[in-house]
Amino acid sequence: MSPESASSGAFAEIDLDALCWNARCLKALTPEKTRFMAVVKADGYGHGAAEAARAAASAGADFLAVARPEEAWDLLEAGIPDIPLLVFGRCPADMAAGLASRGVRLTVSRLSEARELREALDADRARAGRDLSLRVHVKVDTGMGRMGIPAHGSPGALTRAAAEIAAISRLPGVEREGLYSHFAAADERDKTHAHLQISRFRELLSALDAAGIDPGIRHMCNSAGIMELPEAHFDMVRAGISLYGLYPSDEVDRSRVALKPVMCLKTRLVKVLPAPAGTCVSYGMTWKSPQDTLVGVAALGYADGYPRLLSNTGEMLVRGVRAPIAGRVCMDLVMLDLGHIPDAAEGDEVIAFGRDAASGREISADELARKIGTINYEIVSALTRRPPRCYRRGPDNAGAVSTGPARTDSGRRASVFQP
Repeated sequence: MSPESASSGAFAEIDLDALCWNARCLKALTPEKTRFMAVVKADGYGHGAAEAARAAASAGADFLAVARPEEAWDLLEAGIPDIPLLVFGRCPADMAAGLASRGVRLTVSRLSEARELREALDADRARAGRDLSLRVHVKVDTGMGRMGIPAHGSPGALTRAAAEIAAISRLPGVEREGLYSHFAAADERDKTHAHLQISRFRELLSALDAAGIDPGIRHMCNSAGIMELPEAHFDMVRAGISLYGLYPSDEVDRSRVALKPVMCLKTRLVKVLPAPAGTCVSYGMTWKSPQDTLVGVAALGYADGYPRLLSNTGEMLVRGVRAPIAGRVCMDLVMLDLGHIPDAAEGDEVIAFGRDAASGREISADELARKIGTINYEIVSALTRRPPRCYRRGPDNAGAVSTGPARTDSGRRASVFQP
């Protein structure tokens, strides 16, 4: 299947070679024995979780991670590589036995959660006769103010956290495999809070060591931490946005690692029409042609996940040239001012964001994010199920990659580029 036939509208071209490059470059920043976790939550940040997981595993990932138990099930059903999978979010008790039976690791953020999960496994044993054990990673809050056993904020917090972790470790059938925390501001130039969190995590580790408790796999670093906080690499690092070739913020030192964006969002012109001076375009008539021009209609809209906030402000590439958005972005279509691209024709490729291979010009996810006051994470992960993901892999991106059924783990159509 060619990209041209992948969809009647927009499609996301996913460069799996770039993803593998990113994984290897990020791994190279860490000590040889440090494990590498590929985070494929939110359907692989919009790129497709199953294919992202397979590519990351082929590049040497030791662990996978998702945010929710339902995402873990999707990956299992898609036949992901046989490497450990961790769920970051809380797991309902009624899903614990099923996930434990498949070897999925679960996060617990307090003793009561671990007890609930243990009771669910006891009930499963009574009902189904299975003697399951539960592998968990305990999350501690060192300054994010979100999930995790509090390890700061009040006198005795560290002591109480260590005692709670010890109690979890004593639960029968619960194997505490790891201990982790999460940075709140590692992607900021000022690392004061990040260093404070590292200090708190180390103090907790010391308290556990004094009590004779093995913390298991210690992990704390996200993408920014991998790049800029080597003292916190510990036993494993977690690569999220950077795995997909995007930097976690404008404040990190991008010279440390040369990432390659993995996604390019494309569509085509479905109509090109003359727009005499004074012609109003799109809903609300917010754009009026200042002179005689051409308007192109591209098959992409906010129902595909393209931000409506880019109405009258965004640009797209047509024949390698930037074309301003004319009027409001619609649900299924967007109009472009093509007056300076007189040769533009129906069927021409349109790049909403990504790199145009022919011209070398690029509109980045970062650029779109800056224009509407958000972050690149949102640009890629907000892409909806409607645009098919078309995967490229092989020498010079010309090879085919087999993805099995015509739908990915999340029910979205998946296409394969043939050379």
